[in-house]
Amino acid sequence: AIFAQRPLAELICGHGRDYLLQVKGNQGDTLDALENCFAQAALRPPTAQSTKKGGLEETRRLWVDLENADYIRERLAWSGCRIALRVDRQVRTSDGVVLSHDVRYFISSLDPETVTAADLLRYVRNHWRLENGLHFLKDRWWDEDRHHTRRPGLSACLAAINNAALSIHRLRSDPQLPVRAAADYIAWNPAIGLRLLNS
Repeated sequence: AIFAQRPLAELICGHGRDYLLQVKGNQGDTLDALENCFAQAALRPPTAQSTKKGGLEETRRLWVDLENADYIRERLAWSGCRIALRVDRQVRTSDGVVLSHDVRYFISSLDPETVTAADLLRYVRNHWRLENGLHFLKDRWWDEDRHHTRRPGLSACLAAINNAALSIHRLRSDPQLPVRAAADYIAWNPAIGLRLLNS
């Protein structure tokens, strides 16, 4: 959510690039607008849908709104916004029991004339992969979002240390171990951590 900021969207568009940003509660006016745009989404067929089957069945459904993108761009001041998206993700067991269901909203500056709904669904999936692989670890495991400091610049230093630690784990730890398990092991054996830093 930290990257869903109007100045960043303006900067990206100013450099001739495009963005796909997830909108969360820290952008309350935009989130309210998107929720209203897609209030009846579940009553109509999705623009695109993908299903991944394994031990569990994971279905993503995407709805696209082009009409309200003008309102989001002009009235809510999101530079370059041309597409509003809603993505529902549902995970079910093989016998149909719903384990989880979540709804997420996105805005994008991508050209609706050239990007397909399938492209958007793939981009959203890649966004989730990044969220789960990096931000989930930092936010939920290391509790980075709840580290508060009054000293200017200290939060950025802490984030840089966390990033460095995560990179070292991924590059140097046993690839058979999840990152969290490797870090827990090193927490109980700090000499191993020092060897990793010095090697």
